[in-house]
Formats: sequence, structure tokens, C-alpha cells
Amino acid sequence: MWLAESDALPNAHIRLWRLFIVGRTIVTGLLLFLLGLLNVFYIPKNFVPLFIVSAVQFVINAAYFYLWKRRDLPLLGYVCFTAEIVLITLQVLNFGADGYVFVLAYLWPIVMAGQLIGSAAILPFTLLSTLSFTTIILLQYNGIVYNEKILMPNGTSQALVLSLPYLVFAALLVWVLAREVQRTYERLAEHNRALLGMNRLLSSILKSMSEGMFLLDFDGQVALCNRAAGELLGLQEGKALPPALAEHLQPALEAPQRPERVQFSYEGRAISLSLVNIPANGAKERILGVARDVTREAELEQMKSDFLAYATHELRTPLSTIKTLISLLRYTPLDAKAREYLDLLEGQVERQRRMVTNLLDLARLEAGRYELPFEEVSLAQVLHSAVRGLRPLAEAKGLPLALNTEALPERLVANASGLEQVFVNLIHNAIQFTDQGGVTIRGGQDAETVWVAVEDTGIGMTPEQRAHLFTKFYPMRTQAKRGEGTGLGLVISRMIVEALGGRIEVESTPGKGSRFTVHLPRRLPPPA
Repeated sequence: MWLAESDALPNAHIRLWRLFIVGRTIVTGLLLFLLGLLNVFYIPKNFVPLFIVSAVQFVINAAYFYLWKRRDLPLLGYVCFTAEIVLITLQVLNFGADGYVFVLAYLWPIVMAGQLIGSAAILPFTLLSTLSFTTIILLQYNGIVYNEKILMPNGTSQALVLSLPYLVFAALLVWVLAREVQRTYERLAEHNRALLGMNRLLSSILKSMSEGMFLLDFDGQVALCNRAAGELLGLQEGKALPPALAEHLQPALEAPQRPERVQFSYEGRAISLSLVNIPANGAKERILGVARDVTREAELEQMKSDFLAYATHELRTPLSTIKTLISLLRYTPLDAKAREYLDLLEGQVERQRRMVTNLLDLARLEAGRYELPFEEVSLAQVLHSAVRGLRPLAEAKGLPLALNTEALPERLVANASGLEQVFVNLIHNAIQFTDQGGVTIRGGQDAETVWVAVEDTGIGMTPEQRAHLFTKFYPMRTQAKRGEGTGLGLVISRMIVEALGGRIEVESTPGKGSRFTVHLPRRLPPPA
């Protein structure tokens, strides 16, 4: 329907042009025929210019049809109506003293130009018509041109008879324009009815939505909101945001890169809010907000986090006890088989300890209780500490572990323990999933970020595996190594890095290796 509406105006112009050219062809042909009939198809010498002008008027319609077929309508308009004014002027001039009966013919190109080209064409064609007729008056006044009446044998003015086709043509144009105005009115009425129906449908949809939807104007006023937004956030159309709500939204609204979703507590309820920019023609952008009451989801998430924290805390004590007993057993006389079993038991206990630690860290991060205070950090020392703790694991697999920290800044504002946990996790994964080659850790900086890349020559990952890399409990990389990870380490690492204002990028090729790059904001401490 919308496409049909957009095509209606061009189609109306094309149809109106066709009617104009066809009507003009008929009128100029009839004029030429009557001119010959009135003079018994004999052309007196003083009538030759008039016959030539009339013949040119008839023949030039072919050029108009050619331009119309090409749909070059603006060029057609200016060529057609300029030629029309020139030919009308020559016709008035050649009819001598009775030429004034054709003066109203100047209205045709002016009116049709305004309709078919646009209102901007009315003034230049009006000026051209006025200049042309003024020139005729001055020429006749000074006796420069022929100023006698052209009469029929019975004394009747030929100009009066020959003006009849133009009168018919004028009536035709008035009828055509009136019909087009009527059609335009009907199209607009239909369009308005469709818009009104669409408006009612959208209003009904907005009212029935459980989510609160609102539109903020560029001056911060609520331009539109549904009932749910009023009940959930206390919004009213035409008024500003409530002060308490504005305080929650101000950081997101003023941020250079607006977050896709904002979650906050408002009047005892947990609110999840999405904000989207709506472009406005020639004005500042408006903001569309969609708010959901996620209180129940937040309560369930909190219950889950609390349960995980409680369960993992309760599990740490017996695991620590078992690990201590294993260490004591190693000092007792044991045969080779018993020691083998002890090694297996110690490995499983260590795996369970890591899983419990990861679950506890995840619960603390999700609950916002994971302490990551900003402090001055030596990133090189953090990396050396992580590598030192994991070097025995790499040597056990015969893998070189290379570290290059020369391009890193001496100090950085971040969190040392959080970053060490991230890099231990990334380097441990690189060693775990590499059987040949080695692992390289290197760092650098640019104007805005400090980065550290952990690169291995291991088994790599497929695009499908990369897509789920930061999904909770998603085992990494291969079925053969499925039992070696909890699926939480990378999730925790990303949460820590994002809490510090950074991000983790991943590049990987199956069979060739992977590269994990940690980007951190380049927050340097003030010089001493």
C-alpha cells in the first residue's frame, strides 16, 4: 500500500502530461484546419507567417511526445512551455489587431507549468509571458508590426473563429486539473484513513503490551508512553522524567556509547531497560525506551547465586581437609600402586577445588560482591607471577613458555589479583590445549589501550566453538579434552576484564592455534 501511495504522484504527472499533449495536438491540428478552411485552403501572402506558426505548433507536438516517452519530464516541461509562450506570442502578433483574443492562451503554459513542473516554475513563465505581450504592445504602438484585422469574406474576424479550439482546450485543461485535484483529494483521504487505522492499531498494541514503552524527546520530555510505562516508571506524556528515574538514566543517556541495556532498582523493583536512538528529520535524535519488571528474575538469580555461594563454601572445607590428608599420606610407606591411586585422587581433588573456586567466584561476580578495587599495578610483575606458577605444567608437556613485557607501561591503574586470575586462566588453557609448539605471551600499548596477547599453537577452535566460548558450563574445544575444564574460567575472566573497563578478543584457526587478547583502558597513574 505504501509503495502504491509513493508512486501515485509520478503516475498522475505522467497521465496529465499525456492528456495535455494529446489535447494540444488536437487543438493545433484543428486550428490549422480551420485556418485553411476559412481561407478556402488558399494562403494569401500576408497569411504565410500565420500558417507557418500554426504548422510549427502542430509539428512540435512530435517532439513533446518523444520527450514524454523518455520520461524526461522536467526537460519536457521547460522546453514545452517556453516554446508554447513563444508560439502564442507569434500567433498574437500575426493576427494583428484581433490578436488580443489569444491573450488568455498565456495562462495555459503558466498553469500547466505550475502543475507539472512545480510552483517554482510559475514565476519565470509569468515573467516571460508578460515580457512577450508587452513587446507586442510596444511594437504595435510604434507601428513596427502589422496591425490590421484579418477578416473573412463576410467581414467576420477570423481570430474570433480560430479562438474556439483554444477555448475548448482551456475547458479541457480546467476539467483535467479539476479531476486530478479530486483524485489527489481522494488519495489523501484514503491515505489518512489508512494512517488513522495504523495509528489505532499501534495504540492498541502499545496499550496491550506488558513492557513499558516510552519515547523521550530531545529536550528530555516524555513524548509518548503506554500504560505499562506509566504504572512501572510513573511516566506521563508531556512531562519530564521523574527525578529519581532521571538520576538512574542520566549516565546511560550521556554516555558516548549508550549501553544496549540498563538494569537498576527503582521503587523496590528491579527494572531492565533497553534504550534505542530514533533519528528525527532535521532535529536531534529521540530515544525509545522499553522497560521490563525483572524483579522475579532478579530474585531467582539472587537465590541461585546465594545457593552456589553457600554450596561451594561448604564444599571447600572438606576438599581442603582431603587435600591435607593426601599430603600427610605421602609421608607414609606406600607401594607403587597405592601411590598411583593417591596421585589420581589428588588430581581429582584439585579439579574439584578449581571447580568450587570458579563457582564461588562466579557467584560473587554476578552478585556484585567480587572486590576489584583499582590500584597501581605492574602488569609485567602480574604476568611473571602467572607464568612462574604455570611453568612446571608447560615443562611437563615439553612446551616452551615465552614472555615478552618490554612494550608494557611500568605501571597501570587496574587490579592485580583480578588480572592475575585472568592471565593464569588464559595461559593454563593455552598449555592445556597445546601438544606441540609452544605458548607466547606478549604485551603492548597504544594511545587508548594496553593489551596482552596469549598465543598458542594448539588445536584451535571452530567458529561454532568460538560463538559459545563465553557461555557458562560450555566445555572447550574437543571431545577428547571435555573432562578437563569446568566451562567457567573464560566466563569469569571476561567478567573480571569488563569490570575493569576492558574486553577480550579471540582469534582462532582449527589445527593452527588460538590467540586471546586482553585490552585494558590505558589508565596510567599520575607521575610521582
